[in-house]
Amino acid sequence: MTNEMIKEQLLKLKADAQDFTVIMTGKKSSKVNGLYKPFTREILLHNKNFTDDNQLMYTAIHEFAHHLQFTRLLTPGVARFHTSQFWSIFHELLFEAERMEIYQNIFLSNKDFLELTERIKRDFITEHGRLITEFGEVLLQAHELCDKYSVSFDDYVNRVLKIKHSHAQSMIRISNMELDPSL
Repeated sequence: MTNEMIKEQLLKLKADAQDFTVIMTGKKSSKVNGLYKPFTREILLHNKNFTDDNQLMYTAIHEFAHHLQFTRLLTPGVARFHTSQFWSIFHELLFEAERMEIYQNIFLSNKDFLELTERIKRDFITEHGRLITEFGEVLLQAHELCDKYSVSFDDYVNRVLKIKHSHAQSMIRISNMELDPSL
């Protein structure tokens, strides 16, 4: 792919983006795959780091998300890089790139990732969800016991269990929602 081809693909994702330049450095870097220079609006890609165009596009989309993040700022050039706003922009671009077949998500197509993901969801996420729900039910029992003996549930949770009151309340709410533990 050429610099211009990469830019064309990125503009398909967000046609109204402010102007920017894509530059493949022709280098390999052990520190980063690419970077965005907000003052010159340059997306630099260390193209020797990649074994295929899909990896290159992933990094180009990542740096393009930084471009969008910085050009939307009220105070240009003043921001932290990997904020929640950045991740929101980046993931939105990735989903669109997948839909448009500009980028292929290896996590959804590679047999090894599919098998590992299934194991993680089945053996850990679902089990964790079940434990959190059960924990919430037991904490509710603790709350009722505190009420029975006219003592502070907050004090019990903070001093005895050494967990934050807000975390205990969240688990109690979750247990009352009857959610699917795999979520």
